[in-house]
Amino acid sequence: MRVFTSVLNAFTFTRYTGMDPEIGFTAGSFTQGVDVGYYPRPRTILVGASLRF
Repeated sequence: MRVFTSVLNAFTFTRYTGMDPEIGFTAGSFTQGVDVGYYPRPRTILVGASLRF
């Protein structure tokens, strides 16, 4: 039996007051760094088990 866990985006340490500090990386130079209300990246938790008979 094997048990496993995985966590993505568990913590974000920043003083940024907007929704997501990693936004605004578009091709246009006028929108770079502008928070236009995108949802933040989700925290993903994966838990599983592998059984072998």
